[in-house]
Amino acid sequence: PPPAAEHLLDSVRLRCAAARIGAVSVRHEDDCVVVRLADGLEFSEAQRRRPAPAGIEIGRQRLRYRPPGAQSLSRALRHPNWSAPLLAALDGLAARSGGDS
Repeated sequence: PPPAAEHLLDSVRLRCAAARIGAVSVRHEDDCVVVRLADGLEFSEAQRRRPAPAGIEIGRQRLRYRPPGAQSLSRALRHPNWSAPLLAALDGLAARSGGDS
């Protein structure tokens, strides 16, 4: 697919994966992609301590992804498979929580 279509597909994949863990938003903030959980939901202590792919930080209610080695998020978004580590982290969190955090 053309790059614009591929970018749209990445966005849809990320939003679907984020929804499976109870996220209410996926946004770009300060050269990161930030996934925020719904009010009342938190990542467990075990989820926060588990090793994550490079560039992933998991807090109580949000997950931040800064692509390693990227000078900026806009440049990282142009790279094929930029979202793979983020999708892997979200899929792993959904599998460990049973998909209903």
